[in-house]
Amino acid sequence: MPHDVQYALRQYLVLSGFAGVCFVISWLLSDPAFLVVIKTVFAPIYLLATTGLDAHFRRADAAPWPLWQKVEYAIARAALFVAFIIVMCIRPDQSARDVAKSALATAIAIGAVEVIFALRNRRSKGA
Repeated sequence: MPHDVQYALRQYLVLSGFAGVCFVISWLLSDPAFLVVIKTVFAPIYLLATTGLDAHFRRADAAPWPLWQKVEYAIARAALFVAFIIVMCIRPDQSARDVAKSALATAIAIGAVEVIFALRNRRSKGA
């Protein structure tokens, strides 16, 4: 099998599996049919977007990133994750205020985790 075909098949299986997991979660939460469809379709889109983001920010020369690029990558990655969490957690009776509060809490949590990992990596490189 050519490498491109193996890669495409692997991506298809991962995306389909992730969509299936999101379908089961949505079905177990007793979501209406339209929400089950939205959540199932959005799951592979999220994985493709994060893969594209990682490919966009990959450096061919393996040089360290400038600070502004690290910040840009962290913000873009957090925004994608927040969008995914919002779509997966949305309920039919949820107000816009509840969605905004969930998004803000998720963004703060992701930011805190990113800062912790950045500080840990900085300490391990310095020591």
